[in-house]
This record gives sequence, structure tokens and C-alpha cells, in this order.
Amino acid sequence: MDYALLNYRSADICAACISFIELLGQDSLPLRCCLNAANILHENQAFNEEANEKSFPEIGWKFKQAYVNKDSAVNLISEIENIFLKKWNPYNTEPRAVFKDTVLWMPVMTLSHLYEVEAGNLYLNECAKQNNWFKFLVFSQIFQIPKEQVLKAASRFSNSCISYHISHALNRRSALLYDVAYKAKTSTVLKSEERDMRKSLYSRIGVKQGASSVELKKSPEQDEDRSSIATEETSSSSSDIDLRSFVLKDLFSQLLLAHSSETPWECLLHTSFEIKNPALAILAASYHDSPIKSCFFMWLYTNLHRNEGIKKQLDAAFPQIRVTNCSAEDVKKLFVVAVQNHKILTLWQGVLFFLSSTPLLPLIDFLRSFMVYKKFDASVELFQNQLWDYPQNPGSLSELHSLLWIENTSVCILKEAVIACATNYQRLILLRHFSHTRLEKSFSKEVSVPQFMKVCQMIQCLGSIEDFDVKSFLLPENDVNYKHSCWETLKKLLENHLYDDARTFTTAAKLPVKEMILLQINHESEEARKSSQWSNLTHRIDFWRHILDTLNQNAIPLEATIEFLDNQCEVSDIYGEKYFLVYSMVNILSDANKQSSLPDATVFDLEALKRKMWWLCLKAEVNKQLLPEIFDVKPVHEFDALDLSFDTKSTLNVHSIENEEERIAIQSIIGQFLRKKDVQNAFQLAKSFNYECQDLKIVKICLEIATSYVDLNAVDISSPDCAPEVSSSRFIRSLLLWINNGYSGITTAHKDKIKLMEKLSRKSTVSVAVCHQILVHYTVSAVLMEKYWVIAKEKNHFKILKDILVKKLSDEHILAKCFIIVHDLADVDVARFLSEEIWHSLKVLCPLNLTMLPENKSSFSENVIYDPLRVSEGFQLIVKLCQDPSVLGNLLMDIFSTYACELSSKSSDKDFSITVELCICAHECFTAACDVDGISKILHNSQMLVNLLEEAEKFTKMVHLMTGLGRYSEMMYVFDTLKSHDKLSLLFEKNMEDVPNLRLALLDYLKRCSPADSDSLFYAVASGFGMYREKAEILEMSVQKQLSQLCKKNIDADLSDELENALQVLSEAAKSYCKADCLHQAQNCTHLAQLIALQIHFLPSGIWIIGLDDSSVSRFITQHDNFSQALIVAEEYRKHQLWAQAMLHNVVLRGDREYLREFQAHFGLSASLISDVAKRFKKVPTKSDSALRNMKLLLSLCSNIKVKYCLANDLGFGDMASELLMGEGSSYLQDLIANNIIK
Repeated sequence: MDYALLNYRSADICAACISFIELLGQDSLPLRCCLNAANILHENQAFNEEANEKSFPEIGWKFKQAYVNKDSAVNLISEIENIFLKKWNPYNTEPRAVFKDTVLWMPVMTLSHLYEVEAGNLYLNECAKQNNWFKFLVFSQIFQIPKEQVLKAASRFSNSCISYHISHALNRRSALLYDVAYKAKTSTVLKSEERDMRKSLYSRIGVKQGASSVELKKSPEQDEDRSSIATEETSSSSSDIDLRSFVLKDLFSQLLLAHSSETPWECLLHTSFEIKNPALAILAASYHDSPIKSCFFMWLYTNLHRNEGIKKQLDAAFPQIRVTNCSAEDVKKLFVVAVQNHKILTLWQGVLFFLSSTPLLPLIDFLRSFMVYKKFDASVELFQNQLWDYPQNPGSLSELHSLLWIENTSVCILKEAVIACATNYQRLILLRHFSHTRLEKSFSKEVSVPQFMKVCQMIQCLGSIEDFDVKSFLLPENDVNYKHSCWETLKKLLENHLYDDARTFTTAAKLPVKEMILLQINHESEEARKSSQWSNLTHRIDFWRHILDTLNQNAIPLEATIEFLDNQCEVSDIYGEKYFLVYSMVNILSDANKQSSLPDATVFDLEALKRKMWWLCLKAEVNKQLLPEIFDVKPVHEFDALDLSFDTKSTLNVHSIENEEERIAIQSIIGQFLRKKDVQNAFQLAKSFNYECQDLKIVKICLEIATSYVDLNAVDISSPDCAPEVSSSRFIRSLLLWINNGYSGITTAHKDKIKLMEKLSRKSTVSVAVCHQILVHYTVSAVLMEKYWVIAKEKNHFKILKDILVKKLSDEHILAKCFIIVHDLADVDVARFLSEEIWHSLKVLCPLNLTMLPENKSSFSENVIYDPLRVSEGFQLIVKLCQDPSVLGNLLMDIFSTYACELSSKSSDKDFSITVELCICAHECFTAACDVDGISKILHNSQMLVNLLEEAEKFTKMVHLMTGLGRYSEMMYVFDTLKSHDKLSLLFEKNMEDVPNLRLALLDYLKRCSPADSDSLFYAVASGFGMYREKAEILEMSVQKQLSQLCKKNIDADLSDELENALQVLSEAAKSYCKADCLHQAQNCTHLAQLIALQIHFLPSGIWIIGLDDSSVSRFITQHDNFSQALIVAEEYRKHQLWAQAMLHNVVLRGDREYLREFQAHFGLSASLISDVAKRFKKVPTKSDSALRNMKLLLSLCSNIKVKYCLANDLGFGDMASELLMGEGSSYLQDLIANNIIK
């Protein structure tokens, strides 16, 4: 075979090989197919390359490899298939097209069968693309393409109907019924028939007889509904098939037998019951006089009786069956059994047969969709609508059609459906359906319907808890089983620490919340005692605080609360914990006594409880079990309201201090109370043990002084034997300094008392804060001219603070600061109070025209703390009251945002004024706090406010906003707005020059404007603010720009006028510089003016000296013969270093004596200048006699004899050198020569 494939183009060799195979008795078809395919490949390659008659070895090797390797076979078939695809015309519609296609594709399909490789997909896919189902099916049938391959290709049909029909036809299984001989009604025979039928069926569909079947492995109690879902049939069990065979066999005899009786339907029902065949019950129902109750009952009973588990339940529920006289209650029982056992499909089928006109059908249909098909989005609304529309009296129909029976049965079905749900998730979804549709409202009042909404809320709280009695939840609330089940479930929630869910469950179940709270805290207490942290006292105290909050929030009865705390105190083994519990009991009873809610005075002995509390407190401190946090149980007592009539010494029912440890402990406890300003408890503790404390004595003396109960002369400040005096705090020292020097409203008697209390506070050790509070309260009462108790008993501290601020004392609010400190007022609360009062002040004062009020009248008579007009630094003082001014700024911005939302262009002046002032005040706060984000927020909101002010034409308010914020560089748009409306003059009004930085902001703005605008506005700014220097700078800059433009022009008549104008502007600039004492800038303007004047002089001659470059300037200065004119150019261009070259050119070479005289008169002749001229003269190549004489003359004017002698020798002027040696300086020159200093 390999030899034939390698020589496939040789007909002789191929024929010989085929004959040889046939002689061997083998089939030569494989070889013939391969040779045919090899020639097809050869022709395809020869067409693409060069045609020849020789065989290609690689083609033969392909077939050889295809036998060995599956992948090679797949590639070979694919290659051949592509060749045929090119030859095939898929659009051929002639009658013989199918035959031609078959012949064309025969080689490749035959070869694919030989190699067992899948082929034909290209043909099938193309047919599916064209929806040509005929070619598709013929091709598949002729070439016996596998079913899976055909189904896959069939899915590619663009017409879904064709695809569906082909798939359905290939997958369809015919229902086979066999005529099985009826032998006996025994289960053995039926099971035998079942196996025979399955064996026959397996052989018909091609399945091996010995193969195991899943159906045979299923238990006889398999759920009939689930099997029905898989097969889309109402029954698929083996017994159905057997009975169907039997009934079909003997149906007519049964009908004839029944019809010969007097009541055929009774006979059919009895037979149906005996053989457990539901079909006979349906036939019985077809008789006119048959009761539908009995027929329906028997049909449903026989269907349910097939399952062994349900059979036992049915036998127990119906020990005696009345076949022909069943009641409606029996039918309802069967409904319940069906739902309990998930026979929803069976129930649905029965209702469809017998009660299709009742609302039960949509109800069962809903349960079928929900519970069987798992369509959780199904709706129960159809059942509701039919129930509402169902008539009250259905007429002559059976009892099963009555509305009352339908409603009662529906309720039973709904309850059992909720119970029968497989999972809590499914049950919760079902209950939500009932809850959202308010299903219980759909029934009559006579029907008892569970509260599905309540049950839904209860189950929703259970979460992961699975073990609960759903059936009990559906009972009435007064049912014992309902309450028992709810409490058991509630305990499970508590055991799982689901306290919030337990609270929700209690509310939903309508259980007593207070009992649930007690149950919860008892459970929490038991769990807490088991924790590893229970040995930590801090953990215990935190836990009991949590319990107390829970008790307080839920208004637990007083007796239950006290009993619980007392029990916990008895159980506790730590004194610190015991003290806390008893202390809590005392506070609860004290509060109840104040509210007159104490049940009975004899029930709780409050005084005995207090004595027990102080004894436990002392024991806890001795054992180091008293935590500092224990003293923070309640807010600080208002100790200023303390009754001073009692004495700490008492002998009635007091404890005694037994040892030194207890004495130290009680002193420590009193100290802790005093540090917390809890003076009342400190006094009670001392009274309970008859203990004398020096700090308490000091506090009592201070209170007596403040309340005038004692004469100052009778107070002995040396009596308290305390530690050495300590210095007072800084705020108290500031307060005393203000009282002594700053404020005259306090009398001398008040000052003496304040000084005495301050001295006593310095003698105390732990009661300093208490003494300072008494002192500050007394000072406030003196300033406000109120009694001490009025200030001390005032619960609203901010009312006192407002009275202090309204008083507007000239103290930088020292008294207000002290009041805030001694009461530990939170910064947020202080800021909130100040923001509200500022808001009130602005609402009161902004509508008033304060500028028209007389100077001696203060606007603070209006009971406000802030006056934006009268007090220049008032707000800065208010801001200092806050530790973090940005908090106040944010609160003011909140008010601003609320108020600004209501602003419009039609708002009143009052509204705009208040909004502007709020913005300014908030900016002050953010600036004081260096809050960049806050300042950014202010600028953003101010821009929106400016737009509103512009729209309302409130330009005065706009100017006030800009100057109040002082952020000119960020608010340049305000200048633009004022300028566009010709309102910049508002910035130049009276007193505007006192606004900080406004002048610089205006100048910066004018620099950004166009020259025409800046010039027109500058004089107004200068006259308003006296900005002479800035004016001169702008004038000078304008001249410089003008001169730079003139340099580019040709010399004409207009040029002279422009220069004259520039000369006048420079003159004015120089005058302005002089007024501003800027003399150097004024001199520069003068030099430039002189240059312009000289330029005007040179215009006729065409000489240009403005805007020259360095070479032109040098050339003009050195070669110009007029010294004064050259000097002007040199001054302006600062080229004084060129005078040596100018002197050489004009004096030495040209011999201009007048130039020399003017130069000497202006500058003089320095030795360095003459030396520079001499050096330049030496470099002159040709020197005339006149030049030598001029040089000698210039040298003779040198005042330095040493330089003159050296230059004379250097230039070769020997006669001049000799004269110098013979002259007055000869001795000096001789010494220099002798010392070799000069030659």
C-alpha cells in the first residue's frame, strides 16, 4: 500500500497493488480512496506550481502519516475538504444540485470515515447559513454524519425555527406502550413488567442491556414533582407506566362493569381506591350526579398513595375512608398533606381538573412556579384578584366552590407552603411576597389569617439561625406555643450575640421589650464573667456602664433595675466593682426621688445604701481597686448650690476609720472628688466617717465669703494647716490685675473679698479649681451686680457668658476667658454660642444707621455682643475666646451658606449687609487660625456674593466686602467690576486712605490696566492717597516707552512736538519725585530731560542722540567738540569713563583750549586722568608739534609732582623734567630718585 501511495501517478503500479490486495481477499476500498485523494492533491499542487506527471513523494508521506498520527489525518482531511469547497457552488439551485453535491463530496467523506476523522462541517455550515435545510438533512443522512456533529451544525441556522425543529426531531423519544398480559394485581408482577419494558426500551434506543440506569437506582420514594420537572410530564414513575398498561388493557371491562351498576361513579371510585388508580376517579367525575368532593378526594388520595412515606401519613390521617361520602374537610387535609410532601405539581393537576374555576388554581400555580420551578420572581397578585372577584354565593356548585372553604383552604396551603420551604432564604422570599402584597388583607374577616408581614420581619432577624419553629410563628399571638417558641428563638439570638436582631425580633413578635432587655443583660453578664478580661477592673466598669446605659435607654422599671444591680453586687468579688454598682443604685434612686417616682420609701433605704456605698468606696481604695474613671459616672455637681447648714461632724450611724491605711485612703478619695469639683460627695464622704479635711475647710470658707455669711475680720486665713502657698494660675493673675487696675465697677469691699479668696486658694492642695470657680463666680456677680447665688445656680453657663460680653468691659474679655476656663466649656460649644450671638448682633444692628447715632450712645444697649461699627477690634477679641478660631469660622460659614441661598438681586440692604458681615467675620476667624482651606472657601463664596451685589447694584457693600477681607490680589475682579460701572470713585472717598494696603492694591491694579486707563485713573488715586512716587514712576515709564517708539520714526515736524511733550512729562515726574523725597530718581529724570532738550536742539542738524548703542555713544562723546553737550550725553548714558579719550581728541590733538577750560571747571584735572591721556598719547603713531605742545600744556596742569615728573620722562619732555628737578619740589624728587622709587 505504501508503494502504491508513493507512485500514485503511475497507473500500472496502482492497478497491480489493488489487484494484489483483492487477491489476498481484502477490501481494496481504502487504497482506492487514498489514491483518488492523492491525485486530487497532486492536481491542486500542479495547478499552483508546474504541471508534471511525476508523483510527489511528500503527498504519499502525508497518507502514510495519516494512518499513524491522528493529527496528520485531521490536517489531510481538512486540506482535501478545502479543495472541494473551492470546487463546490453552494448557490446552485438546479434540481440535480443535491446529487451533484453528493458525488462531489463523496471522496472526502469516504476518506473521513476510513480515517475516523470528522468532516463535512464546511458543507453543513454553509447550508445552515443559507437556511437550506433540505441539502443539510440529505447530506447528513447519506454520509451518516454523527448526531452530535449534526446538532452542532443545526444550531448555526439563522432561522431559529428550522434549528429548533431539526434539534427536536433528532432528540425526540417516542412514548412506547406495550400490551403486557394481565396476570395478577401483585407488586411482583408489576415490577417484572417494569423491568421488561425498560429492557425492551433500552434495546430499541441502542443502549446495552447490562448498563446500569440512574432510574433503577432511585428510591421508590423519589419526589414525583422533581421527576416531573425533568420530563415535563405529570408522572414518570414506573408504577404509572404499569398501571397505565393495565388500565388500557381492561378499561372497557371496568367501564361496562361500572355502568351496569345503579351508581356507576360509586363503582369507579371503589375500583380506583382498590387498585390505587387515579384515572378511574376522573372517569367517575364525568357522571352528572357524581360528587366532586369524593372524586377529587379519591384522585388526589390515589396519586399521593404511591409514595411509601406519604402512604403511612395517609393511613394515619384517614384510618377509615368514606369513598363515596368524603367531606370538604377531608379534601383540605389532603391539600395539607400534598403541600407538606412537596406534591405541588400533583396538587396543581388536580385543581386544574376539578377546581379550575376557583382562586385555588392561581394560588397553586404560584406555588408551582415558586417552589418547583424556583421562579422566585413569581407573583401572587393573580390569586388576590380572583379571590376579591370571587362571588360570595357561587350558586348550586359543590361545597368546594364556597368562598369560605376556599379561603380557609388557601390559608392552610399558604401556612404549609411557608413551613415546607427547603431553606430559610426561600422561606424569606416567599414571606416577602406575602408581605409586600399584604396578602392577609385579601381574606374575609371570618377567616383567621397569619400575619405574614410580622412573620417575615421575625424570620428576617434570624439570619444564620436555622433551628426554629416556623409553624409556631404562624399561630396567634396569644397562643402559648407561639410565645414559648418566640422566647426560645430569642434566647438563641442572644446566645449568638445578635442583640440588635433580638431587639428587632422582639418588636416584630410583639413581645415585652423590657423583659427582653432584662434577659439580654443577664445573658451579657453571664458571658462577660466567662471572658478572660473579666479580671480587669476597668473592663468590668466599662461593661457595667454599658449595662446602665441599656437600662436607662429602655426605661426598665425601677424595682427590676435595683434588684438586678443588687444581685450583681452580691455576686461581685471586687470592692471597686461593688462600689460602682451601689453608687449607680444611689444615683438611680436619687433621681427617682427628685421626680417623685419612688414607689415606697420603706422599700429602699437610701441613707443606708449611701453609707454602704461610702464604706465600699473606702475599702476599694484601701485595696487599690478604685479607678479614677469611677468618678466620671455623672456630670460634675453644682457645688455652689451646696447647703452650708450641715456640719461635717456627726455621730449618727457613721463608720469609723480603723487604721492609717483607711485614713490615707479617705484623704485620697476626697482629693479625687475635689479635683473633679464634686464637692457634695466629698462633704458626704467626710461626714460619713467624721473626717476633718483642710481642703474642705478652705472651700467652705470661700463659699461663706462669697455668700456674705461671714465677716472678713473674723476669717483667720492662717488657721488652715495646709501645705506652703503655691502661685496662682496665669488666668487668675490676669483677672486680679484687671480688677486692681483696669475696671472701676468693682467696689473696694468686693476687691478685698476677691483677694482673700485668692490667698485661700493658694493655701489649698487639691481644691484649687473649686476655689477658683468660686472666685470667678463672685467676680462675675460683682460686675453684673447680681447676687452670688444667682450666678452660681445658673445652669445655662452661656447666659452668664453673654451678659459678660454684652457688658463690653475694656479688658480684652479677661473675665469671659476666666469664666470659660473654670467651667471647662468645650471649644465647639463656645464657638457655636459665639456664632449664634454674632448672627443675632448683625440682625439687630445692620438695619440701623449707626453713623447717625450720637457718639455717646452705644449700640450695645441693644443686648448684642458685637458691634461692627463702634468697636474696631471687637471681633478680634471675640475670636480670642476660641482655642481654635477655625471652628467659629466654619459655623459662621454655615450660617452664611444658609442665608446666602435666599439672596437675590431683589434682596434688601439688610440682607446684603448681614451676608457681607458674616463673610468678613468668618474670614477673620480663618486668618487667625491660619486655615488656608477656610480662606479659600471664603474667597470662593465672596466671588459669588460679588456677582449678586453687582446684579443688585450694591457697590458700596461690594467695596466694604473687599476692604473687610483685605485680599486685594485675589479679588482684582472687584476693581474690574467697579471700573466697568464707573464706581471706582467709591475707593477714593473720605477715610479710605486709612484702609490698610488699599493704596498698594490700587497701584497694582493700575499697572495691569492699559496706559490710557491707568493715566486717567492715576491722578484720582494720587490725589486721594498722596502717592507722588508712584505717580512719578508711571510718568517716567510712559516717557521711556514714548522715546523707544520715537527712535523708529523719521525726523519730521511732529517729532519736535512729541519731544516737547515728553520734556514736560519728565518735568512733572521730577517734581513728583521731589515731593516724595526721591531725589536720586528726580535727578535721573532731569538728566533725561536735558538729553531730550539737546535732541530738540540737534533736530535741524539731523543728529540723533536718543536710544544710541554703546559705539555711537562713545563716538559722540569722544569726538564732539562741545563739552557741555557731550557731558549731557555722558550723564544720561553713564559713560564717564570716556573722558580721557575725549580729552586726547579735543585738547591734545585739536588744541581746543575752551574745551579744556570747561572740562577743568566741571571735573578738574586729576592725576589719573592725565596719566590715562598720556598713555593714549604715546600710542598715537604721528605726533605733531602742536600736539606735543598741547600735551605738555596738559601735563603742566597736573598737581601731583611725582606723576608729572614720571610722565615727563616717559613722554620725553626732558626740559620739563629738568625744571621740576630745579623747582620747589626738587628735594622731594631727589629723595624719590635716591630711594629708587622713581628713575
